[in-house]
Amino acid sequence: NAAGFVADALERTGAGGSNDLTRSQDVAVTVEPLQPSLALTTSTEVQVGDVVQYTATIQVPEGTQGNLPATDFLPDGLVFVSTQSFSADADITCNGGACSLPVPVVTNSARNVLWTFPNVVNSASDAGVEQMSWQITAVVANVAAASNGAALTNQMDAAGVVVTAAAVNVREPTLELTTSLPAGPVDASDTVTVSVRMQETAGGVATAHDVRATLTLPTDLAYAANIGGTCAAPTVSTGGQDVNFDFTSLANASDCTFTFDTTVAAGVTIG
Repeated sequence: NAAGFVADALERTGAGGSNDLTRSQDVAVTVEPLQPSLALTTSTEVQVGDVVQYTATIQVPEGTQGNLPATDFLPDGLVFVSTQSFSADADITCNGGACSLPVPVVTNSARNVLWTFPNVVNSASDAGVEQMSWQITAVVANVAAASNGAALTNQMDAAGVVVTAAAVNVREPTLELTTSLPAGPVDASDTVTVSVRMQETAGGVATAHDVRATLTLPTDLAYAANIGGTCAAPTVSTGGQDVNFDFTSLANASDCTFTFDTTVAAGVTIG
């Protein structure tokens, strides 16, 4: 011990010999978390049949991550189509080599998509951010969940960290029907052509899907086929005086017309 320095109270052995001191201190160590993100890169306003795209990104912490699963949980109303444009920083490796996008496991009617990156290691030792990213393409399905006004929200779970993309809002046409008949009197057994105009009133929506127009004919008129007009040809069914016109899709739904014939009953009362 140096002269004038009393260390007996700190001696480990208490024998007055050389000091044998052991001290410890807690040190805070921050481990960077894995940080995924999911960004919508196409319009928030969609209709049935539109393509929707997202960019999935995972910021990979430095060190060994092991197998890294990432699952896209598409909502009912969106269906997975494909992936594109994968990239990964050079410091990130998979199974000791350059990472590539694994073949996905697609389940739940093409709404759940799982990628498992094998033995992921980030060998960097700096303050930079290393990440991998890829593009996900989906399509708006023609299902009840993608009805007018629905907000469809996509989520991704990367190794237990869940992130959410901006919602896409489904728009469908609002159709207004206007029915017209020829002017002038008719006689028993005459053919009368009915014209129906379907006009989209919401604005900006080009295609309508699964449209049914139901017309109830007067008692003295009977449906007589002969469909015409500018609308796509419908499938027709009847029940009593009701005539149903079912259109799979109407590409020109903003304004189109269909016509059909009816026959005046033979026993109609004149006047």
